[in-house]
Amino acid sequence: KQFTEKLLTKEIALDRVFKKKVKEFLNTKKGRIGFIEALNGLIASGKTKLSQEGYKELALDMLQFLDKAYIDMEADAIYQIIGIASRLYVADEDNKENLLFTLKTHDVWKDLTFWSKAIKVILDIEIRIQRNIILREAQKSSQTVTSAEKDQREKGAIFGRINGLIKEIQEFGVELEDIRQLILQVCMQFKLSIKQIDTLNATID
Repeated sequence: KQFTEKLLTKEIALDRVFKKKVKEFLNTKKGRIGFIEALNGLIASGKTKLSQEGYKELALDMLQFLDKAYIDMEADAIYQIIGIASRLYVADEDNKENLLFTLKTHDVWKDLTFWSKAIKVILDIEIRIQRNIILREAQKSSQTVTSAEKDQREKGAIFGRINGLIKEIQEFGVELEDIRQLILQVCMQFKLSIKQIDTLNATID
């Protein structure tokens, strides 16, 4: 809380001891988890506009976060930073810039191993969501959902999620051929149909 409050003011630029503690904090996995939680709390409170000083300091902290998380390939944590950085911004009368603009320079975004692991995490979550929805619907209606119906709905949800991720990956400057290979690998892993694969490939341009 103390960290996030300082991001909204000029105070963070003056507190060298505090900045050093934050950087030490980011060197540990537990610290990085706490960092994400703190920033999500800031966003949840609606305080997404940073001071100029807070923006600069947080950009440096996030780049350090990515450096450390990249070493251990913490794909889930790294992916969460995308959502956080896209919401936090600095603005003046003529310009508005979110943190993702600065973070796009990091090497992790060109690493297909990262994207492969991140997509696997995202799709596993999507499958759990769909299974819970199907279970609640079956309990409410007292009707049994067949395995074929479950499979069709899960694959439909996976297809939709991958389609959205393709656009997101392209925004980070990943080569189109690399994206095609990545998407093919993921589609085969989750047993999507040839028609679904072809449709997804057609969106990569």
